[in-house]
Amino acid sequence: TIQSNTINVNASSGGGYGVYLDNLGTSNSNTIQSNTINVNASSGYGFFLSNTGTLMNSNTIYNQTINVKASVSASSFGSYGVLLYNADNSNVSSLTINATAPNAYASDIYLDSGSDGNVFRDMTLLGGNWSSYILASGGTNNTFTNVSYNGGEFVGTSGQLIRKWYYTAYVNDTFGNPVSNANASFYDYANNLVSTTNTNSSGYAIYYIIDYVNTGGTKTYYSNYTIYAYNSTHVGNVTRNITAQQ
Repeated sequence: TIQSNTINVNASSGGGYGVYLDNLGTSNSNTIQSNTINVNASSGYGFFLSNTGTLMNSNTIYNQTINVKASVSASSFGSYGVLLYNADNSNVSSLTINATAPNAYASDIYLDSGSDGNVFRDMTLLGGNWSSYILASGGTNNTFTNVSYNGGEFVGTSGQLIRKWYYTAYVNDTFGNPVSNANASFYDYANNLVSTTNTNSSGYAIYYIIDYVNTGGTKTYYSNYTIYAYNSTHVGNVTRNITAQQ
């Protein structure tokens, strides 16, 4: 566990690393939380989780503030907020990242070499270049839930990114009263049932809804969604475009 540190790195030449974790085939399930990381270097890395051998699995990165600025002048990447290399099933949440490189490329989240099944949740990505960048071999089934972008998104030929948002549905009756324990079901654009749950005592139901799936640079959008709500005495439905509401 790496916890509750302020890490400042200044490197006028070469690479500067906030946290560099190399699995070497023996270390999984690490927890890195509640740190502030500032890196100012020729090329900079906030978090670098890497393994050139056996996969690095099931690491947790939580509640971090990461600022990375690279001074290198190049036609390639110089600044990385979080870089996963051959790392699977990471749980990354509650991060604020700002990766910049005035004379090169930068990415807040960067996935390389078969990094699959990683979950990114509740994050603010402030870098103005690339918010998320997945190489052609960067991995599949990588989910971004409630992650806001200030930059672009790139997914290479064999990569995959699933973009999701929280959605809260409110069910009331004709008099405006909340309806508790009503069944509320989400159907996507192709009329596939995506999720179903019951409303709470205040009439609310919370879902994790797919906005789009980006596979190899091609986005498939799942809106419009139709929400059906009913109980023994009431029934109704509404249509929502999740993409348009973000």
